[in-house]
Amino acid sequence: MGSYGRCLLAVLLLAASCSPQTTAQNRGFDPYLQGASEIGEAQTDWLDDEERRGQLEELLANPLGMKQALEVALLNNPGLQADLAEVDIREGTLRQDAAIANPDLHSEFYIYGPDSSELYRVEASLEFDLTSVLGRAARIRATREGVEASRVQAAGRILDFADEVRRAWIYHVAARHFLEHQEQINQAAEAAAETAQIYHDAGNLADDELYRILTFAAEAREELFRAQADAGDHRDKLALLLGLPVDGNWSTPGQLAQPPEESPLVHQLEDQAIERSTLLQQLESEGQRQRALASASRWDGWLPALRLGAIADWREGEVEMGPTLGVAIPIFDRRGAERDAIRARQIQLDFQRDQQINRIRTFSARVTRRLQQSRSLAMHYGEEVLPLRERVVEESLRQYNAMNIGVFELLDARRAHLEAEADYVEALRDFWLASADYEHLVAGGTSGADQAFGDAEH
Repeated sequence: MGSYGRCLLAVLLLAASCSPQTTAQNRGFDPYLQGASEIGEAQTDWLDDEERRGQLEELLANPLGMKQALEVALLNNPGLQADLAEVDIREGTLRQDAAIANPDLHSEFYIYGPDSSELYRVEASLEFDLTSVLGRAARIRATREGVEASRVQAAGRILDFADEVRRAWIYHVAARHFLEHQEQINQAAEAAAETAQIYHDAGNLADDELYRILTFAAEAREELFRAQADAGDHRDKLALLLGLPVDGNWSTPGQLAQPPEESPLVHQLEDQAIERSTLLQQLESEGQRQRALASASRWDGWLPALRLGAIADWREGEVEMGPTLGVAIPIFDRRGAERDAIRARQIQLDFQRDQQINRIRTFSARVTRRLQQSRSLAMHYGEEVLPLRERVVEESLRQYNAMNIGVFELLDARRAHLEAEADYVEALRDFWLASADYEHLVAGGTSGADQAFGDAEH
């Protein structure tokens, strides 16, 4: 499968795994697996493909939303293409294992002395390894299941990569939005510090009040520096995943969207995640492969080398032919150790499957809880906290115009409003990260579980 072909497969999978409208529908990997068998060798140098570059130019012409960022990454990330090339390597190796052994051709040529009535003699034999033929059906089954496991693994890699891009996009947009608020907070703090210095020089502000305001301005600058560094780091990571230069002419929306009015159907998350898990499908295919390998090993144990062929003898124009049969006596090597290893591998696969099911169940419960909590918090900030903070600023402005409060109280109300908006950005980020985990699980991925729990299961 060529690189451009793999790129097409990634786009096919993207349509099934990244669109919120398909959450309640079948989101398995049939399109990817069918496409893998239909798409043959394509262009090998995908970097020179004009159609791909045209699609990239069209996508980069506007700010990249989450879906557009995923499309760019799947089209343009060389690391993903390198990972998917391993599928071709594994498929080639597996298919080679199922090939029939070549026949052996053996010949001998004799020349006799001049006193002999026979001047020459030629013997030739052709032998086939019959054992490889008898066990080929089992090896073909093993190859088929191994190829299936490789394809499912490739689908899982694309899902995990898409999840990484999705999360990087969320962090990047949130970091940019947070930086804007920190810039506004810093401007308000600097304005308060300048005003305080004027009041202090005129003798209308005590030293402790001046130092308090100056300290706040210094801390605001510190937070601004941190926000700038954080925004730069997240842009670097997203650019790497998109395969784009950090300082390139590409952009993202200025802020994250508000949570949708309707929350996803989380009560079916655990069952859907288990049913569609690519890792569980991979483990199942690998188990089928091991069973087929065990069957092939039994043939090799009882008939380690059964050879059937024919021999021909040419003497002075006369030909004599006859069959040949050879067999190795299974005394020292009956493949017992190999079958023990296969049984151990089957046991290991069973434990890995149980472990993965437990991980999915635990992570599903965690995602469900985080999704509900983060949505409630984001809605609370958007519908209650921010409107109240805006009312406070409006009332403070009226009181300031009526000379009932000073400029510092007005600036403090504005600062509190900006800090509440920054907290709202964090709440939105947490909601969309939880939503990304939900989408990843529903699509069949499980990389988020590894990120969440690490080595805790050990």
